[in-house]
Amino acid sequence: MTVFSEATDVIFEDSDFSQVATYTASGGEPRQIRVLIENAYSDPQGVGIAGVGISAPMATCRTSDVPAVGRGDTLETEMNGRATVFCVTEAMPDGTGVTLLRLSEV
Repeated sequence: MTVFSEATDVIFEDSDFSQVATYTASGGEPRQIRVLIENAYSDPQGVGIAGVGISAPMATCRTSDVPAVGRGDTLETEMNGRATVFCVTEAMPDGTGVTLLRLSEV
């Protein structure tokens, strides 16, 4: 086990950093995984240009927890104090054992 994988194990297993989510692959059974959720504000117009801002929810997880993740899979977790279901719109594995999921609220 490399130092990096040991560090990610700590991050994903520590409830101070991560939270439990229910991941369901299209046509698969739901299962519990640990994720880091981010819901950053995004302004698609760019800085200084008047436009409409949007939230950009993302989940970071272990690649091994979502080995065949695809568009349309779902992730249910708590956000802002309520259960929220998201649809995966894009999966971005980084090659180090971590995958970033771009999400859209269902």
